[in-house]
Amino acid sequence: IYKEKTKYFQAAPPDNLITFLENQKKSIEDTEKEIKEILPQLLLKRAYSKKSNVTVYEGFKGIMTVYTKRFEVLKKREEYLNLGLPAIQPEHHHAFWEKDHKERVKRKIKARLLYNQKVSDKILKNRNSYWGCDARRMPFDIETPSWILLYKDTVVIAIPQGINPIAIEINNPEIARSFERYFEWYWEKSKIFIKNKREN
Repeated sequence: IYKEKTKYFQAAPPDNLITFLENQKKSIEDTEKEIKEILPQLLLKRAYSKKSNVTVYEGFKGIMTVYTKRFEVLKKREEYLNLGLPAIQPEHHHAFWEKDHKERVKRKIKARLLYNQKVSDKILKNRNSYWGCDARRMPFDIETPSWILLYKDTVVIAIPQGINPIAIEINNPEIARSFERYFEWYWEKSKIFIKNKREN
């Protein structure tokens, strides 16, 4: 109590300490019970919410590095997907892709590629000449300044234009499945490339 701005204390009976401890013990037991009840839900949420690892690569060499990483993960007869490949690329890009396809064939890894609608027959004919590659035009005329690579739990978003091209690599199964659904939707509406068509 306060008397004339002075605080006075009076000792409580010592037995009150036992009551206090018992109340604290009961509170802890109640909290423990609540945690045990929600623990399975928390563990389930943790299992389904996978962490995302994101890495950014700069320059065309960076794009080449992240692109060839799929060879470290994919096994024989597995495949990767490419969405939104541009119609026109610098000549040294084509040289890299052709070399890359030879390595892919050597490893017996399959590929499905969707190019911009304006891509030439010559490029599609070249890509389809390699074993295990199905290259087509996208079903809609959409500008694609960036392209997407999908394999396993990995998504790579590449922006090759400009002074400093970049590629963003995301490792997350849920995100990968989401992009795969987009790809499959486009793929179902695309047409098989006829190899004996007149080249543009």
